[in-house]
Amino acid sequence: MSEDDSMTPEEALGLKLWEHVRGQKKLVWDEFKQATTAPNVVDCIQRLTTVLNDVYQGVQEVIKSAGPLKSLPFNERDLISDAIFPFRERQAVAFLIRPLLLAHFATWRSVYCNVAVEGRVHPWDPNEVARQKIPREKYTTAFKELLRCMRDKWNFEKILEWNMAAQICQLASSYIHREIYLSVHIESKWLKKMISVMRRWAASISMQNAYEAAVVHIYRDMIDFLIGKIYDLVFVEFPRSHKSIATLRYCMQQADDYGRARLSDTLVEHVEKKLLLTAVGTKKILNGYASCVESLRELDTTCVVMHRVCNVIKEYLKSRSDTIQQIISYITSDKKEELEKNMTKRSAMMEEDELKDVNNEFLPENMDTSLWNRWQPDPIDVQPGDSGQVRQGADVFNMLVSVYGSKELFVKEYRTLLADRLSNSNSKDPRFEKRYLDLLKLRFQYSELQNCEVMLKDVEQSQKIDWAVSSAPIYGCIISSHYWPKFDSDKQPTPLPEPLEKAMNVYSETYSQVRGSRSLRWLRGVGCVDVSIELDGVKVEKTVPNMYATVLYLFLEKEVWTATEISDKLGVTSFVAKRRLEWWVKQGLLVQTVAAGATSEEWSLTRNAPLMNNNRAKSPESFDEDEVAMEDANGIVESLEQYWSYTQKYIANHAQNGEVKAEQMHRIYRMFGSPTAHGPTLDHVTTFLQRKVQLGLLSYTNGAYRVPEKCV
Repeated sequence: MSEDDSMTPEEALGLKLWEHVRGQKKLVWDEFKQATTAPNVVDCIQRLTTVLNDVYQGVQEVIKSAGPLKSLPFNERDLISDAIFPFRERQAVAFLIRPLLLAHFATWRSVYCNVAVEGRVHPWDPNEVARQKIPREKYTTAFKELLRCMRDKWNFEKILEWNMAAQICQLASSYIHREIYLSVHIESKWLKKMISVMRRWAASISMQNAYEAAVVHIYRDMIDFLIGKIYDLVFVEFPRSHKSIATLRYCMQQADDYGRARLSDTLVEHVEKKLLLTAVGTKKILNGYASCVESLRELDTTCVVMHRVCNVIKEYLKSRSDTIQQIISYITSDKKEELEKNMTKRSAMMEEDELKDVNNEFLPENMDTSLWNRWQPDPIDVQPGDSGQVRQGADVFNMLVSVYGSKELFVKEYRTLLADRLSNSNSKDPRFEKRYLDLLKLRFQYSELQNCEVMLKDVEQSQKIDWAVSSAPIYGCIISSHYWPKFDSDKQPTPLPEPLEKAMNVYSETYSQVRGSRSLRWLRGVGCVDVSIELDGVKVEKTVPNMYATVLYLFLEKEVWTATEISDKLGVTSFVAKRRLEWWVKQGLLVQTVAAGATSEEWSLTRNAPLMNNNRAKSPESFDEDEVAMEDANGIVESLEQYWSYTQKYIANHAQNGEVKAEQMHRIYRMFGSPTAHGPTLDHVTTFLQRKVQLGLLSYTNGAYRVPEKCV
């Protein structure tokens, strides 16, 4: 018995079909190669489609010629694919189809889109059809028929979808890199249009599944690219990077928050490596902090990422001694115009402890059930018990003030800085200060800013009194001492030059006549003097503090002075006198010399006109005399009383094991110090804490202070 006699009719038909299809393999492969390399692309594609249809039709005719059979043990589509395109060779088919897909995209784009995305011609155009001026509509129709034949009759649906998805990703990547080269930052509007073109192209050849698979990778690739440069986008280039930030937000929304955790981790890592360094100034860190708040609020509307990154910066800023002074200066000077726009929105300031475990559902604005369809859940990375309403309501001003950890500390520091600016005629701007104070009232309670309100009213009333007391050549600022901070510079009542003392006496007498026997007590260490100096035909006009004007006025008595003589004349230490003389040397008005045979340095008026011209506009910062002068220990200890409530709560609730050493409180008090005053020493802090121990408000054991249970 032969082998053919042992086979069933169905098996014999399968063998016959296999041999028939295998005989067509060379023909099909030759046509594939010809279609991708021949100059006449359209005719080759049509001929390839015809060959594929003929092979499939031949298989159907062989099946029909076999007569009626019970059932076929095979699928003709699978048999054709396996015979001509074995699994290992299908990758080669995908490789051959690739240039045809790219050429079809270029042709379809020119026919149905007229122009490239956003009107820009792509730098790499794979369309040989366009160069050869072949009818484009005819090409797109022929290629569409080829894909339909391969998908429906040759079982190439999965391979075509995979290849199509890969080409969509490649095209999108090339467009994106071109856009980055042309405009640096990618706009979300442009990205939407580009993806829309890809979607329409895939739909034109019935490849919607390929588009759905590819668009996810496009968004993820875009997210990965932008996360790689997120530090520059947030801290360096913002607000110029506004478009890229908006694009990243859009991509993350479309990709189900893909890369959210990596975004936070990357930002924190780069912040610690590039920003939070000893060599970076506090002002630059505050600039980065503000940019972080603004950019991440735009990127993540829930503000979870913003608070995570900002908390890292905030904790570092608390370790710097100049943070509080820099923040108040940053808010009221450096960024006052930008922050003024944001402060018009009413948003109450709350302590960090007050924000814990706040239930958003019971806030008044959330009791309106008409907006239930707009409710959005918090992201999965939010901290338990975190109030979303308060978290999302924080802006740059709130976040900067939160570094203090206490509203009282911010108001105290603002009050000190306001007093310094109002008492300095060179920078006094009552109108701006009044407008800014009105904006602060939107964030703080009126009682918290009452002292500042009185200070501004004092300045306003003083200006009216100046008009009434016009006979004196000075302008005074009459203050209500109970509401103003204590001026440390008045501890050394250095007499002013005789003409100024006479003018002050005239002002006082006239004031007493106008105000009904009221008297004035002058604070000679506060204020400025308008000085006009002319040497050898060069005239210099400056506004300088009283203590420096007093030194310069002495040179009208004689031309050469030593630091010891200045010290005896003004009643200050030799070191302070020397520092004041050196200040005028930096101004170019004094010169320092050592005469032959002399044992001490001497200072005299300069005769160098070019030097005066070069330094005419310069004004070095005044030094802090409290760093070199002895302070009144009792006064400093008394000034620490204002922090007693904070100290008691800190030791009881925040200190480790409920106890704290004097060194730790000394570091904290140093942070609270005014920019114009030297902070308390460790001896002052120890004296203050021991006083509380004697009063029974603290207990002292083994060098640590605790709050007794009866006082908690």
